[in-house]
This record gives sequence, C-alpha cells and structure tokens, in this order.
Amino acid sequence: MIFNNYTQTIEYLDNGGVAVFNLDKTKLIKISDMSTSGHLLKPFHYRVPDGVQIIGRCAFSRITRLTEISLPDSVETIEGYAFMACRDLARINLSKNLKSIGPGAFFGCSKLTSIKIPDEITTISKMTFLGCDNLSEVIFPKNLSHIEENAFCSCNCLSEITLPDTVTTIDGAAFNDCKGLSSFSFSTRLTYIKAWSFKGCTSLHKIVFPSNLKTIGTYAFDSCKSLETIDIPDGTERIGMYAFSDCNNLKKVILPDSIQQIWPYAFKNCKKLRSISLPPNLHFYNELAFFGCDNLKPLPIPSNTKIIKA
Repeated sequence: MIFNNYTQTIEYLDNGGVAVFNLDKTKLIKISDMSTSGHLLKPFHYRVPDGVQIIGRCAFSRITRLTEISLPDSVETIEGYAFMACRDLARINLSKNLKSIGPGAFFGCSKLTSIKIPDEITTISKMTFLGCDNLSEVIFPKNLSHIEENAFCSCNCLSEITLPDTVTTIDGAAFNDCKGLSSFSFSTRLTYIKAWSFKGCTSLHKIVFPSNLKTIGTYAFDSCKSLETIDIPDGTERIGMYAFSDCNNLKKVILPDSIQQIWPYAFKNCKKLRSISLPPNLHFYNELAFFGCDNLKPLPIPSNTKIIKA
C-alpha cells in the first residue's frame, strides 16, 4: 500500500515494515524494520523499487533484520552510511549503473562475505567496508583510481588482493588491521604508500610493490609480523618513520640505490634482520632507523650520507 502526504511517499511493506521515499520515488529516504504495531520484523530480503535513483544517507542504517538487498539498475548513488551496522546483511546485489558509494556505506556489515563493485565506480570512499569482519572476496571495478582512508580497515577475512592497474591513490589506513591478508599486489601507477596503510596486517607475507613507488609512509607496514623478505623497487626514495617497525620475522631487506632517506625507527625491533646494505646515494640516515635490531651486523655508512644523531 502506498500513501502520499504531499511531501513524501510512504509504502507499507508486505512484512509490516515501512519505506519512505521522496514524492516522485526517485530517492529512498528511510526504511524501518519495526512493524506499524511496534514489533520487530522477521529477517527479510528487500528489493528496492525500479525507478529509485538514490539510496539516502542512513536509509537502512541499523536495520538488523535485513539479510539481503537488491538494487535496480536505476540506482546511481548510495549516500553515506546507507547500510551501516546492518549486521545480518549477507548479500548485496548492486546496480550495474552505480556511480557513487558514500563514506561508511557498509560500515559494520559483519555478515557480508563478498562484493562486486560496479565498473562505474572510480573511488571507494572512506570507511566504506570498515569492520566487515567476514568479507573475503572483493571484485574491484576496472576503472578504480582511488581508495580512501579506512576503506577496508579490519576486514579480517580478506586474504589476497590484486588491484587493477588504474589505481593511483591509496589513502592512509586503507587496509589497516586486515589480519587475514596474506598477499597484496599494487597497481604499477601507485607512487606513495601512505601512513598506516597496512599496519597490523599480521598475516601479510608477500608484497609486490609498485614499480613506480617513491615513498613508503609512516607506520605503513608496522607490525606485519609474517613478512620475511621485502624487495623495494628501484626508484623508491624515502622510507618513513616506523614503516616496517615490529616486523618480527623480517630477515631480508633489499634496498635499491635510489633510496635517499631512511627515517627514525623505520625498521625498529626487526630482531631477525642480520645484515643490510645501505645504498650509496643515501642522503639522510637516522641512527635510530634500526633501533632494537639486536642481531644486525654493524652498518657501513656511505661517505656522503648525513647521519642524524638520536
């Protein structure tokens, strides 16, 4: 049943819930999982009506009885936090014409296991999948260019990721604390791995760095305890503070001649690291870069390198 109150369209659902749209039903504003009598609904699958173009901000937020959502191909925009904390939402069928997903759209959807992001999407917004504990498969759009901060933070079931070669920017903490992530392959276009990007990815043992990399940021791979070998590509110039700190099993580090700066605590407490060769073109080296590397042999410092004392 549909009721028009001259400003909104209200639809009473078969299961007793209520959906609220704008007047011409191009925007879904809010849905309730409480019946009109105030009782909590049974778990349900909702199909958004054809013609809806926008899923509004927080439209399904905390609808804990929603198990599956199907969006028609008319939907082009999902606004921020639209499905936040839908803890029983296990399946999402997105519109193939979707162009924008707002921040935190699926934040805390802890039963979601897989997602195929439509090819029109070029940016994955901040916190989009933060805390999706069971998310194990992501099919990235072929035109993806930007992954914003905390986009996949604490997605503990993600195990292997290969980014499309269109990606140019990954913001800070994008994959922070993904404890099941074991292998990651970057886009070759990426030049900067930003702060906290992979901090706490304790299962990460294989990294294929982008060939055009210039900078590894602060805490980028801090506490990646399964890393044993890193081969930093030629052209990389800067390794930031704490970039590889507390990588307890790191045994081998290959630094290219292009490295110019190694900042304090970059390899702090890498206790299994025994030897490393500093590049001849190193401009700036902080003597605390290898603090706590108890088994590391004394380092010959290149003659032109400026040593910063603790």
